[in-house]
Amino acid sequence: MTGPWHYGGDLTTPEDMVRYLIGDTTQTRHSPTDTEVKYWIDTYTTDGVTDTYAAAAKVAKFMANRFRTLSNSQVKIGDMAITNNYATLADHYDDIVADLEGGPNVAGGGGPLFDNTRSGAFSMGLMDNL
Repeated sequence: MTGPWHYGGDLTTPEDMVRYLIGDTTQTRHSPTDTEVKYWIDTYTTDGVTDTYAAAAKVAKFMANRFRTLSNSQVKIGDMAITNNYATLADHYDDIVADLEGGPNVAGGGGPLFDNTRSGAFSMGLMDNL
C-alpha cells in the first residue's frame, strides 16, 4: 500500500464519490492515496462546489498512466501461472476517463431523444397478450 486510503461508501462526500466513479472501492497496492484523490478534488472545487466527475477523470487518467509504466509480470506456482497485464488495466482506466469526461448527463451515441420530424406512435404494450 502506498499511503493512507479510505472508502466509506458515503457518496455524498467527494472523496468517496471519486473512488466510486473509478471503481476503487476496495484498496489494492495500486490504489491512489487519499492525498492524491484530495489533490484532484481540491483542483476541481470552486466556491465550495466540487466537480467530482472531472476529479475522478483525472484520478483515472493518473491510474492509467501508472499502469502504463509497470511491466507485465508472471508468477508460476507449479503448473499454474498468474499474469499481471498492466496494459489492459491502463486501457480500462482510459475507458473510465472517456466515460467520466462528459459528466453525469452524457448519453452515448444516437440522435435526439425526442424527434418531432416523425409521426408519433407510442405503445406500452400492456394489453398485447390479452
